[in-house]
Amino acid sequence: MRIPMTNPSALTSVSHTVKWNQGVGVDEQKTTTVSGTSSVTYTPYIPNDDVGSDYLTGMSHRSSVSNLADESLTTLTKQLGRLERAVQRERPDIADKAWDFGLKDGKVVAIGDDLSADDKAWLEERINDNSKLANAASAYISLATNYLETTKTNPAYIGVNFLTGNELKYNFHDTKKTLESSIGFRAFTRDLHTAYDTGHGEVTTGPFSAYISFDFLAARVLAPSNGAEK
Repeated sequence: MRIPMTNPSALTSVSHTVKWNQGVGVDEQKTTTVSGTSSVTYTPYIPNDDVGSDYLTGMSHRSSVSNLADESLTTLTKQLGRLERAVQRERPDIADKAWDFGLKDGKVVAIGDDLSADDKAWLEERINDNSKLANAASAYISLATNYLETTKTNPAYIGVNFLTGNELKYNFHDTKKTLESSIGFRAFTRDLHTAYDTGHGEVTTGPFSAYISFDFLAARVLAPSNGAEK
């Protein structure tokens, strides 16, 4: 089951089920009425005993990270659009090629098999000159790592992935390294929009934007790379 970023008027309620503690099932559900493109507010049921204590510890951690990441993802998407227009205007020869950019050890790197060394150097300089774009990309990777990496404050758990609608074990390690080696931000934002397109032509950012993007990364990047149990 998934919650789209923009809610069609037909959507009137949302429910979500999670499991934690080595397969001990605990259901949590909150139904919220929405109209038009109103955002869905989801408040989980909090059990009174310690059955879900590990999961709830992680939930609190992930909620705070997701709130911060919303701004980074919104800025990244907006500034990437400006970069694409600048490339088209200033270097149409590069615009005609399959170019992208990512991070390596926290530094901007241009990506593209068809790009020359000079092309890559121009792109990297152009991206670094846009501090909002470079900083948003770096912040997003850091926050995604913080959200998805299994730690004491973010224990492993089993939940329903919004992208696939299937249960996924969220137990990831070496997350930053995997994300940096896998993500080209143009392809990532395009694929994210395609995966969660609600028929309006683009994904509207909102309270669930970063949260859903992290589920996208879990299913498409980390689960295959880390061999997570499904």
